[in-house]
Amino acid sequence: MQIIISDETKTEIFTKTFLHLNQFSTMVNLRFQSEALYIQGLDSNHISLFEIRFCKDWFKQYEVEEPQVLGINIELLSKILNFRNKCQDIVLRAENMDHLFIDLISSEKNIISKYFKIPIYDIDTDLMEIPEVEYQADFIIGSKPIKEFIDQMSTFGEILKLNCDETEI
Repeated sequence: MQIIISDETKTEIFTKTFLHLNQFSTMVNLRFQSEALYIQGLDSNHISLFEIRFCKDWFKQYEVEEPQVLGINIELLSKILNFRNKCQDIVLRAENMDHLFIDLISSEKNIISKYFKIPIYDIDTDLMEIPEVEYQADFIIGSKPIKEFIDQMSTFGEILKLNCDETEI
C-alpha cells in the first residue's frame, strides 16, 4: 500500500484533518479501500461520530491492492505531519502490518526530506451505519446569520423554540 499527496493545498488539508482529529480521539483505524481512504470514529466520550473519506482520485498516487485497516495513534501522526514544510509531498506506505511509514519528501535542495515510522495497532472497533432519515422539513441558513440571530435571542432566555410549517419558520 502506498499513497502520495503532492498538491500543496491537499497536503495542507490532509495535515489539518489529523491535527483536528487529535482533539476527538487518540486512536483511529485508517481503512484503505480500493476506492477511498475511509476513517470513522467516536470522540473519547462516545458522543460525537466522525466520518472522513478521501476518494482515490484525490491523491496523486493511490496504490491499494487489497483493503487494509491500519490502527494508528492520531497524536503521533499529527505531530509528524506538523513537521511538514509547505512544499513537501506526503507519502504513506505500509509494507507489512507492523509499521506505517510516513515520508515528507521535497524536491527542493534547501528543504530536507524527513522519514518516519510509526507502529500499527490492532484497534477493535465496528463500523457504525447512520440510517437515512426523511425529515418533514429541511431548511438552509447561513452559519453567520443564524449565529447572530441566536446571539440576539439569547438576551430573552436560554431556550429558543422554532416552529416550522410549509410556508415559514
